Amino acid sequence: MDYHPDFSTYVQTNIESLTILFEIIVEEKLPIKKIVLASSQAVYGEGKYRCKNHGVMYVSPRAEEQFKRHQWEQFCPKCGKEVVPVSEKEEDILFPLAPYGLSKQSSEQFVMALGRAFSIPAVALRFSIVLGARQSFRHFYSGALRSFAVNVSNNEPIEMNEDGNQLRDFVHVKDVASAILKTLEDSEANFGTFNVGSGQATRIIDLAKMVAKQSKVSFRPSLQNRYRTGGTRHSVMDISKLKSLGWKPKHTLQEAVADYLLWLSNFKGFHKNLQKTEREMQKTGILKEY
Repeated sequence: MDYHPDFSTYVQTNIESLTILFEIIVEEKLPIKKIVLASSQAVYGEGKYRCKNHGVMYVSPRAEEQFKRHQWEQFCPKCGKEVVPVSEKEEDILFPLAPYGLSKQSSEQFVMALGRAFSIPAVALRFSIVLGARQSFRHFYSGALRSFAVNVSNNEPIEMNEDGNQLRDFVHVKDVASAILKTLEDSEANFGTFNVGSGQATRIIDLAKMVAKQSKVSFRPSLQNRYRTGGTRHSVMDISKLKSLGWKPKHTLQEAVADYLLWLSNFKGFHKNLQKTEREMQKTGILKEY
């Protein structure tokens, strides 16, 4: 749940549980053949950007004062010019910004170290933003599709953070499942780390338009200069490493949106969860507006 201030829960869920798993494997001498870890794109943090004058660089998170001025993009620290995002690769330096990303980075280190120590092949899969049916609507700390779908179903304008031009990589849950199976069965993946995404950059506002179109309602955006504390501006994955094993995404973003909207139509009253979550996020300072 991204920046939720219950910091110890990230450690208990993503690190402690993994070490307990290894304790049981070792104590019981279980014949485990491989462990595939669900990691996250969050380990990259803000990632890399390219400046026309100074080349590729890692940039710092945007400052609070920048958000207040509604300057959403990243800028070169040397010349002040706007920079463009570079797709994240597995060998990039990791700069996770949130407790969630930090816990995922640590879980990657644990699974590789303990896997080698006890001769259990391990794989770390860094998922981008996974979409599709059965994605919980009971909390909205992350997941633009969930909140957009609720806005549309409640006949409300679609609320977006910043200016809606953030770039994200959305991947269908079925493609994630096939990536897990591929790395589980392929020995070439052993002790490897792989990005799992679509490899395509999509603007948040374009996702919102897609939700409105597939819901057969007019697109009504709401941009109130709202932002997430510590949020990354852009985040796009390079998936060539996993594709080199013979895997590739087969499902489109349109399919993921359609699958989720169809599944969501079976439920009622979920808009109350969105309102409750947004109030909690504003109260804790995760969600702000100037």
